[in-house]
Amino acid sequence: MLETRYIIWFLLPLFLFIFALWATAKRMKKPKEREDLKELFNQCFFCTVTLGVSVLIDKTLVESLIETYSFAYEQLELLRWLAYPILLLLLAHASKIISPKEEEIKIGERRPPPKRIKS
Repeated sequence: MLETRYIIWFLLPLFLFIFALWATAKRMKKPKEREDLKELFNQCFFCTVTLGVSVLIDKTLVESLIETYSFAYEQLELLRWLAYPILLLLLAHASKIISPKEEEIKIGERRPPPKRIKS
């Protein structure tokens, strides 16, 4: 039986997939426009795998905790709702540490102004 949180969690990978398909169709229509389709599909795949891991953790670990600690049901139910977003953030941060992008722009980084040519 599908639970509400799984349906809500599934919306992010679904929207990413729809956006990637839309970008693909747009690229076929106007080939000069540059969209990074590989990155869009990678993000969709990453979110889908994270969703699967979150559901697995929810079904195994959190349900066993609920059975053991029934007095803390409200706190564990909140943990069940936040499992996917927390895992998504942690895995995204871990993937950035493992394989950083070469041309990554850091927030707050100042670039030197362009050199002016004296005439």
